Amino acid sequence: MRYKITYIKNGQIVTQTVPKHTKDEITASYEVLKTEAKRGYNIPIFRQNTDVLFKELSIIVNSSLSFSDAVELLLKNTKNSYHQEILQDMKDGLNKGENIDEVLAKHKNTVGILPVLFFRIGFVSGDIGGALQNLVMLLEFSKQSKKRLISALSYPLLVMFFFVVAMVIIFNFVVPQFENMYEQFGSKLPFVTQTLLFTKDFVVEYGVIFVVLNLIFAFIINVKMKNSLDFKLKIDKILFSNIPVISKFVSLWQIHRIFLTFSSLLESKYTFVQSLQSTQMIVTNTYVLSQLASIENHIKSGSSINIAFERSGIFDELTNRLIYSGEISNTIPQVIKELEKIYYAKLDDRIKFLSATVEPVFLLFMGIAILWLISALMLPIWDMGNIIR
Repeated sequence: MRYKITYIKNGQIVTQTVPKHTKDEITASYEVLKTEAKRGYNIPIFRQNTDVLFKELSIIVNSSLSFSDAVELLLKNTKNSYHQEILQDMKDGLNKGENIDEVLAKHKNTVGILPVLFFRIGFVSGDIGGALQNLVMLLEFSKQSKKRLISALSYPLLVMFFFVVAMVIIFNFVVPQFENMYEQFGSKLPFVTQTLLFTKDFVVEYGVIFVVLNLIFAFIINVKMKNSLDFKLKIDKILFSNIPVISKFVSLWQIHRIFLTFSSLLESKYTFVQSLQSTQMIVTNTYVLSQLASIENHIKSGSSINIAFERSGIFDELTNRLIYSGEISNTIPQVIKELEKIYYAKLDDRIKFLSATVEPVFLLFMGIAILWLISALMLPIWDMGNIIR
């Protein structure tokens, strides 16, 4: 990390941007008026995966070294400049007696909110090793889930791209040749051929306009979501509840993260309401966030946990029954942990289902599209051959 320092040297005010070791020398030798941390611009994709850093910290801390010693050890051995920056901030924070979660919050845009929350859990509970283990488990699961989802969708999307390009070429150069031939026949064209020619005319005449309008529409939606909380809430609700296949995956993903974080907080001796409040920090869907806030308000106003969960409408019947049984038997932490496992299994099954079905469904669609194209092009020719015979 570099620092912009304003200090007095030989009776003059000097402003200089320097690395940390020079900053320490200046601080020790001159009267410093102002010090400002300067963070260089880093494109996120080039900032090495911070998940690796937290995994290394977890391994070292759980092998009996103290957290400060683990930070010092990694700082001396890591070659990644951004990891060094995070570790140096942690070390400086420890030396100043600052909370590590507050130090890490400076890097929230890069590392995400999860590390900030789990470091807070670890230091409040006194079990930083356990908190780091849970953090690594959640980060690893998220990483593997995303990788499997991308793997399942990348091939179909790539083939779809080339299929669209091929169709555009066919509509612009191949179909017009057949269309001229059909005009010479002078007979009524089959319905499937008429649909092909209509599609060709639409793509050739309005294709670019259609794409541009869709891009403008997407841009407007994106801007409105950033500027209107109510609009974003409606979109997030649709995404969570109303889109076939996609909504099921989104809901399982969100709820699993909720129960995993919830379970870690309860194990760290947070109260139920405190755990619920902290869990809201990791929720990205505003509709789910609003329902968790509603649960919190119902509980604070005297409602039972079971009733509060049921009124939210985001949990299934099994979840509500288990919450009820946990409440009456005073085993809520155990029930929350069991629900995390249940949703983990459901999410894993959903990812496997997508992986197993997306490609066959896509290939079926491709087959139907190709059959439609060939039939539309060849049926008039076959009909004319029958008439000639």
